[in-house]
Amino acid sequence: PSFGGLKATLQYQFREGATDGKNWGGNLLYFGGPVGLTAFYERTQLSNPVVARYADGSTRTNWMVGGSYDFSVVKLFATYGQSKNDTTDAKLKTAQLGVSAPIGAGKLLASYARTKNNLLDATRQTLTVGYDYSLSKRTDMYANVMHDKITSYDSGTSFAVGIRHRF
Repeated sequence: PSFGGLKATLQYQFREGATDGKNWGGNLLYFGGPVGLTAFYERTQLSNPVVARYADGSTRTNWMVGGSYDFSVVKLFATYGQSKNDTTDAKLKTAQLGVSAPIGAGKLLASYARTKNNLLDATRQTLTVGYDYSLSKRTDMYANVMHDKITSYDSGTSFAVGIRHRF
């Protein structure tokens, strides 16, 4: 249920064996008029025996806060969050800024994100621009281009085109 625009969810994963971890999380969402706010936190113990990199028994915590404001002619988005692993002391901090502007029957979309990895002393920067065209209330077509760069690596550019129908 929603209380004055505020919704909350909690999740918990039950253990299935002696090596499975205790995984839980929650998030808050608020939508009121032109304002949208969100926050989440999750804690995951990594013990997947099938995938070796997730079998170390470490605990990962993730959290993020975000907000948006709709000025009608443009909607602005911002998020900030952190992912941390207790075994490696790896900490990834991500900041993101985005914009959505209505154009015709669709929206022009743009987003920039920057993630800093303290353990590798590396930064990832991603810029995405796209257009989302509404065919109906539940169906849209989209086209996006994304440019991605990680410190000490070559940059890459990806394209995506598709159609989506919501049930």
